[in-house]
Amino acid sequence: AHSRGLRPFVTLALIIVFGIYGALFLYSMLGKLTTAEEKAWYTSLNIGVKLSMSMGFAGIRSAQYHELLVEMIVNTHLPFQRQVADLADQARCGSMRTILEEPLLD
Repeated sequence: AHSRGLRPFVTLALIIVFGIYGALFLYSMLGKLTTAEEKAWYTSLNIGVKLSMSMGFAGIRSAQYHELLVEMIVNTHLPFQRQVADLADQARCGSMRTILEEPLLD
């Protein structure tokens, strides 16, 4: 459920980043940025965007995997497991002979 809110955010962030890259390109074409400034901006944006997008996508994938595991555990049929009573329980509860006469493992 948490990944559903993160997907649109990552998608919108990617669109905004493309806009920022386009603005940097236009500023450099208009001569508003020097080559060194343009290179610094592109380098910092590349590192920041790739790191944040990787974290976002990893978070989405991790949340999906977690939901899958929880659903598998919750919806799993757990077979009834019989437990053998010890001697103190037999004395307290009476004879456990009827239960122990049935095979424990098939």
